[in-house]
Amino acid sequence: MILYPILLELNLLVSYCLDKTEKNERFASSLMKKWNLKEVLKISIQKSLMEVFRKETPISNLIGATAITIAVLTYLGVIEVYDVYFNKELIFKEHQIYRLFTSLFFSGPFNLEFLISIIFLLQYSTTAEESFFANRPGDFLFFILFGMICIWTYSYFSSAVLLCQAFSSYMTYYCSKRAPDVVGIAFIFPVHMRSVYLNLLFLVLHLLLGNFPLLYLEIVGYLAAHAYFYFQDIFSLRYEINLLTAPKWLNKSLNRLLHNRNMD
Repeated sequence: MILYPILLELNLLVSYCLDKTEKNERFASSLMKKWNLKEVLKISIQKSLMEVFRKETPISNLIGATAITIAVLTYLGVIEVYDVYFNKELIFKEHQIYRLFTSLFFSGPFNLEFLISIIFLLQYSTTAEESFFANRPGDFLFFILFGMICIWTYSYFSSAVLLCQAFSSYMTYYCSKRAPDVVGIAFIFPVHMRSVYLNLLFLVLHLLLGNFPLLYLEIVGYLAAHAYFYFQDIFSLRYEINLLTAPKWLNKSLNRLLHNRNMD
């Protein structure tokens, strides 16, 4: 069973991230049949999505709902990939500001790979929201905004256009820094793997397969999360300077709005 996470990620990278040649598609199909992954994933994805959306994490649920909505609309042909990708010319000259966000929440067509990508994003987003930012929705929004700004900056100076991989990596890395012993992939397979090793696994697989665009996005997400972790969890405690902390009134207001709570 220890090979399951490796085979899963290998299949995803070959079938979607690399060029969709006939050879790659046959190889991905053979892996799915050999390990009977489709049936396992079908059941696991249904349970994982139900578990995630049942949690009282409204911001993470909104992220997931937005990502799924964009994927469904592109699948139905209501919008095209051209309408959602990051394009600095259209953003700053044509004022299509929405592309800043759609490029972060769209990772590809509405298929099996997309659902797994969304589960990874939601799993760690909900973990962060309910554990590390409990009763502090304002701080969680600051956390999200900090990561977005870092990823947007990278995309502005590079050719990256779909940024969901970096945003997902941002969430996973921060959770692994805060709770390095937490199981990272057990929501799909009964394999015990620490989150810190899961991050390393993805980097190694991208490198071995020569998928450098995704490797760079993965690294950008990790660097952004590490920067946030340093400034918020180390620098602020050592020097008592809170650079990334939301004002108390924002946390109180969002708690009343999202949870109907009055946090004194």
